[in-house]
Amino acid sequence: MPQFTRNSFLLLLLAGAAFLTATVLWFEWQTFKPDSQLATASHPIWIAAIFDILIALLAASLVKMTALRRFQKDLLQSSSAENKHAEDERLLSQQNLKSVVHSVDGIVWEAYAQTFQFTFVSEQAERMLGYPVARWTEEPTFWKDHVHPEDRDAAIEFCAAATARMESHQFEYRMLRADGSTVWLKDIVTVIAEGGHPTKLCGFILDITDRKRAEIGSKVISEIIQGVATTSNLEELLALVQQSIGRAIYAENFYVALCDTQSEILHVPFCMDKFDTVAPPQKLGRGLTAYALRRGLPTLLTEEDVNRLCEEGEIELVGAPSAIWLGIPLRTPTGIIGVLVVQHYEDENAYTERDIELLSSAGDQIALAIQSKRAEEELHKSKENFDQL
Repeated sequence: MPQFTRNSFLLLLLAGAAFLTATVLWFEWQTFKPDSQLATASHPIWIAAIFDILIALLAASLVKMTALRRFQKDLLQSSSAENKHAEDERLLSQQNLKSVVHSVDGIVWEAYAQTFQFTFVSEQAERMLGYPVARWTEEPTFWKDHVHPEDRDAAIEFCAAATARMESHQFEYRMLRADGSTVWLKDIVTVIAEGGHPTKLCGFILDITDRKRAEIGSKVISEIIQGVATTSNLEELLALVQQSIGRAIYAENFYVALCDTQSEILHVPFCMDKFDTVAPPQKLGRGLTAYALRRGLPTLLTEEDVNRLCEEGEIELVGAPSAIWLGIPLRTPTGIIGVLVVQHYEDENAYTERDIELLSSAGDQIALAIQSKRAEEELHKSKENFDQL
C-alpha cells in the first residue's frame, strides 16, 4: 500500500475512534446522571462497564496499530540499510576482483570457442604487447593475425583441435609486439562447453621470453661446443654459429671479424649479408668493427647513433648503412680476438637488450670455439708441411 494511502487510512481510523469515544461517553452521561429518566433499575451499572471495556479495547487496538506501524517502518528502514550494505559489499568485491584481474602479471582473457575472437582481455595485455585493449576485442582475427608467422599455423591448429575435443590445454608460441619485437608466451586455456559443444574459452597468458631465451642460449652454446668436433674447418663452424643464433634472433646479416693484435690486421672468415661482400684482410681502421673492438663492450647502434659518431670523428662509415647494428666482442682468457656482428637494414627495433644478453652469454664460448678450431687448423697445416719434407 502506498505511503500516502496508509497515512490517510490511519487518520480516518483515529477520527472515527475519537467520534465513537465521544458518543459513548455522552451516552453514559445521559444514561446515568441523577436526573435522567434512564437512571432506573432497568439499566444496571454493568452496561456502563461494557461501554468502558469497548472503549478500552478500541484504544488498545489503536495503540497496537500505531506500534505495529512504527515497527514496520523501522523494519523497512533496517532492511533498506542492510540491502544497501550488501550492495556496497558486492560492488567492493567486484572492484577488488577487477583490480586483481588487471594487476596480475599476465593476461586474463575470454574468447568465442569457434572463432577465437576475444570478448574480454585484462589491461595487462596493453602493457605486455603494446596494443590497445579495444583492438583485441574489436578485431575478429586479432590473435591469429599477431601470432608470429613461423608459429601461427601450428598454434591455431593445436588450439582448435584441443577445443574441439573440449580439452583444457596449454601451449607456447611467439607473438609480435606493437613495436615489431617478438615475445614468447605461454597460453593456459580452459574450454567451457554447453550442450556438449564448446562455446567459450577462458585463459591466462604468461610472458616466458626470459625463460625461452635462456633455453635458446643454452642450446646455442651446446651446438657451438658440439660444432667444434663436428665441423671440419672454421668457416663451417661459423656457418653453424650463424644458424644457431638465427633461431633466436634475426641473423640474416651476420659476420665475424677476427683481429691479429700484433699486426692489427682485420680479416673476415665468415660473412652472410644482403648488400656487403667479404672485405679482404686489411689494417684495422675506424669502421664500426674497429670501434667495437676498441670499446671492448657489446655495442648497439642505430643509424642515428652511427651518424652522430661520424660527425664526432669517432668512426668512418664503411659499407651499406644499416638501421641497427650490434657487435659483440669475442673474448678469450688471453684477450679479445674479434667481433661477432648482426645487423638489420630496415628495422631499427630488430635488437633489444635481451638480444645483447643472449649474444654476450654465447660470445665467450664462440670465441673459445674459434680459437680451438684455428689451433686445430694450424696443427693440421703444420702436419701437412711436415709430411711434405
